[in-house]
Amino acid sequence: MSTRAAIVNLMARRLGAWTGDISSGTAQTAVLATRTDTTGDDSIAKGDILWMLDAANETDKDRSIDEWDDSEATARWIKARVDTTYTSETYIVMPGNGEWARQDFYLAINDRLAKTRRTVTSVIPTMNDQRLYRLGNLSWVRHRGDIDAVYYRASPNLVDNAQFDNWSSGASAAPTRWVLAGSGGTVARATASVRRGFYGALVTRVGTNTTLTQSIGLLDGQLAGQAVTFELDVVCSTASIARIGISDGLTTTYSSYHTGGGGYERLAVDKTLSASATACDVICSVDTTNGSATFSNAGSAEGSTLTAILQETGDEAWSRTELRYEVLETGGVPAIELASPLGRGGQLIIRTAQPYPSLSSDAGSTDCPDSVIVPGALYELGARLPKGRLYDRYELIARQCGEEYSRTAAALRQRPNPQAQRRVLVRGA
Repeated sequence: MSTRAAIVNLMARRLGAWTGDISSGTAQTAVLATRTDTTGDDSIAKGDILWMLDAANETDKDRSIDEWDDSEATARWIKARVDTTYTSETYIVMPGNGEWARQDFYLAINDRLAKTRRTVTSVIPTMNDQRLYRLGNLSWVRHRGDIDAVYYRASPNLVDNAQFDNWSSGASAAPTRWVLAGSGGTVARATASVRRGFYGALVTRVGTNTTLTQSIGLLDGQLAGQAVTFELDVVCSTASIARIGISDGLTTTYSSYHTGGGGYERLAVDKTLSASATACDVICSVDTTNGSATFSNAGSAEGSTLTAILQETGDEAWSRTELRYEVLETGGVPAIELASPLGRGGQLIIRTAQPYPSLSSDAGSTDCPDSVIVPGALYELGARLPKGRLYDRYELIARQCGEEYSRTAAALRQRPNPQAQRRVLVRGA
């Protein structure tokens, strides 16, 4: 996982820019480590653009180099910086020929992230007498080409993204299929205080009660009037602020609060949905006073308790079986049509191709591997380069990066391996 600043740095190095650490500096100077007496030419960097992406202020992130002292590796500029703290800051020296600005790199990165898709797993609870399952909740699915595989698993879990693995809008937005509510409240991907799996959801209340909710739905009305339970592992250091709930659209039933002891506590709640229920929503709540709680390892199923297997092992306790299916277009929403219905109490495991979220700051990070996004963004940068001095040279770089990106990006898609073919012997009479 790399920050946008780190990706720009790697891209710039591939283009021949100087990169490294800033040793020290003032409002109008910066000493570039490892560049001392490297050329013997005090004019070589004059007119180039110095990018300092770790600066605290956006307006301090680039300066035109007006003077260069090669013996001291010192760049000087006229417009003073507000941020004069250079601890742990890095630099990029780009040629001052006007071919690229920082914004060009940012646009190239985001455009390529949007075009780069990796396989993610989503869960749809199965229903009685149902063969057609619409994928409207998987908003990133565009057409049949985005469906990589469909499996069946006998897990009774009703929750999608139960281990908080998928964060399609970024690590500081609500995880996929969950919705954050509460003015001022925040959610962030957490790796600490997680019982099992890689991630949890750190929910913080700021001023107003904050909830993280997933709408399971009524499974075409089949859950109306039925008992449903919901459980999570919760870590919180403030008493009586973290709890979980179930809503049927008419009333909400909550669990007891976490004690605030700072350790793992398994919170559980069950509710018999009204026969006239309009929803089945599961809720992670931080309320009453400001504070934070980490929620992980979610499970919800029909009945008043979860099975011990689902509590302790999660969905992975059940093996999956590949299904025969077709992808249909139903009013602009792709749908999975099964060869035969499966009955309630299991899951369809849908593998789909999802784009990476865009980056809005140099400190923001992406899960897209450097081996994919760096050549991909460099290739994308070609669309922003006017023909000029560097065009022929860049054509060679773009061609190499395009080939590299095609190889590395293809590995992000996980399609089923074809079944081995067996030889058939035909014998005469």
